[in-house]
Amino acid sequence: MAAAPPGVIALLCLQAAHAAVPTKATLDTEAARAMQATQAKGLAIAVIDEGKVVRVRSYGVRNAAGDPLRTDTIMYGASLTKAVFAYTVMQRVEEKKLDLDKSIGDYLVKPLPEYADKDAYAHWPSLAGDERWRAMTPHILPAHSAGFANFYFVEPDEKLHLHRERSLEILRHQ
Repeated sequence: MAAAPPGVIALLCLQAAHAAVPTKATLDTEAARAMQATQAKGLAIAVIDEGKVVRVRSYGVRNAAGDPLRTDTIMYGASLTKAVFAYTVMQRVEEKKLDLDKSIGDYLVKPLPEYADKDAYAHWPSLAGDERWRAMTPHILPAHSAGFANFYFVEPDEKLHLHRERSLEILRHQ
């Protein structure tokens, strides 16, 4: 299933942030245009105004069987979350609550390898004994330059490993 590119999503978010709340008709028209342009099979939109969800719409189908995409359909966000995460990180930087060049270890309650693997997404305990994770900073992580594979289970031993030490070294000194 194709999805709307992040640029379309970001544009809709920016428009909602700087203009009046769009009507259902406007959302329907823009969604149809975006789906046509990207050949997306499904699209969901939430409009947030002053911290409150004021409009939620869904369009198209959610799977190859043709089941309708609903507003309560759980979807894998993947890279769509990057813009929101980066915005949140930069807000914390402006508030002086986060230093982009400080080790993530300075912000964690306990060392990264001590966090349980509750969602089977990242096997943090497999980093025990590898202190290179301490070189990771909030600057490095959003740039996807930490040196991790996308998922631990693509590794032959199904454990999380750091790769590309040279990339970490270069980024640490920027």
